[in-house]
Amino acid sequence: MKYFLMSCRFDKQSPNDFVLKYENGIFYSKKDNSIWNICNLYDFGVGRENGFYKEPLPKFENLIEILLKSDDKEDRYGAAAIIIYNFIDDLYLYLTSISKKQRLLFIKKTNEFLLFDRLNRFILPNSIYNFEMWKKILS
Repeated sequence: MKYFLMSCRFDKQSPNDFVLKYENGIFYSKKDNSIWNICNLYDFGVGRENGFYKEPLPKFENLIEILLKSDDKEDRYGAAAIIIYNFIDDLYLYLTSISKKQRLLFIKKTNEFLLFDRLNRFILPNSIYNFEMWKKILS
């Protein structure tokens, strides 16, 4: 199942670029008529990419599953973006609730998307937890 549609280096802008149609204030997939909402997603360094998420927006637990198990890069980057901008403190609590071994494996599998090595840019501006607290659970 597809959860996110996203541009890469802003190569998509209009709903048509994403194979969506806009009718009566709602975006629909031209493929299956599913409903999508517009959002800004992952930031590759030049601003957050254009994108859409399929209704309903996945919950935090589902986003973690997408991030860990999906083979679709748009879905993985989309899930990472939603976690970073909407659920970063849930991520902190999740990481503190699992064992150190599980945490290190999670970090290794998701660092390409969550960029733990760039705490100041991506994580700290969105989190109530401070630098030292994040560094402690990431080491």
